[in-house]
Amino acid sequence: MNWPLNKKSKETFQEQIINLLNTEIESGKYKKGDKLPSLRTFGEIFKVSHETVKSALEILQKQGMVETIPQRGTFVTVDGKMANHTQNHTLGIVIDLGEDPVSLLVTNLYDRYIRLFSQKLVPRSYNLVSQYINISKKSDQDDLTSILEKTDGIFMIRLNTPQFRDFLIESNKPVVNILPAIDPIKFDSVGIHDYETYYNLTKSVISKGYRNPLYFDGPLEYDDRFHRMKGFLNACTDNKIEDPESRLLFAGEFNIDIYYNKMKEWLNIGLPLDVVIAVNDNFAIGALKALTEKNIPVPEEVAIIGGYNTPLSIASFPTLSTLDIHYEQLTDLAIERMSDLINQPSKYSHPIRMMVDGDLIYRESFPEKNRKS
Repeated sequence: MNWPLNKKSKETFQEQIINLLNTEIESGKYKKGDKLPSLRTFGEIFKVSHETVKSALEILQKQGMVETIPQRGTFVTVDGKMANHTQNHTLGIVIDLGEDPVSLLVTNLYDRYIRLFSQKLVPRSYNLVSQYINISKKSDQDDLTSILEKTDGIFMIRLNTPQFRDFLIESNKPVVNILPAIDPIKFDSVGIHDYETYYNLTKSVISKGYRNPLYFDGPLEYDDRFHRMKGFLNACTDNKIEDPESRLLFAGEFNIDIYYNKMKEWLNIGLPLDVVIAVNDNFAIGALKALTEKNIPVPEEVAIIGGYNTPLSIASFPTLSTLDIHYEQLTDLAIERMSDLINQPSKYSHPIRMMVDGDLIYRESFPEKNRKS
């Protein structure tokens, strides 16, 4: 490995090291996740002090190119394709409220993505603007128009409404959808395999000895909810659970008290129950409240699984087992795709779907070990 530094250059050794490593990352020699040589090795390669190498790596870390982990080393955090296009683009992050109020779940989802995109894009000289949008409101339509006018691309979180989708189509801007609730049709999307995730989750739950599950979700007005429900029903049918349609519970509005009351109504029916599969942590908290009021111990008598891994899942008692939707992985996929759409638009003219499977995080409300018979 030969990386000579030019003693006659107007650039300092530190600047030369930064530029050389940037070139290596941009060319793909060092790929995302690769570990860089140690300070000692770099010192020998560049024939400079460890402190000079360390200060160069600290600047690269501030730029979002690498990350130094104590006791482990320094790792590349971007791929070359993204690192090579850091011109001062402005990107929009918008969340489609449909006609719903801003709920705690939506706020958590939105804030988490704002934080992730900021961490990953701002150090690379990208500007970000963000907004909640209720497309049925004229004022929000004006806000969206303003965002579209000043951005080079849009990250769309939770596409709910065809009207919103049509609005974006007319803008002719690069759009990447994250966790779309309806089919985005003309746009790229990243999200969860809803059917496969809930089929596999339900199958796993049944295999642990739970034979009386309840599926708890919102009304079937969106594509993602329909696919999740089908995954649950088919897993129940394939595993000989009788009459799974009687084990569906739906509730509208983003309100834990609504979910609590719906769960109370279902418990009064008197069907046997040993596990609640709630599609998000708000539903799960509502179910937990109703079960606690009935003096039904969780998880000893009825276990609960939530979804989205929100702060509520840790704050509850017992803590909620919840479905992890891999926020960071989806963010990375969305950023990589947006980079392609902005920098090589003619090459990426056909929309694609980039999907991952959700994974269960085991906590107190649904133990990892099999249910005792």
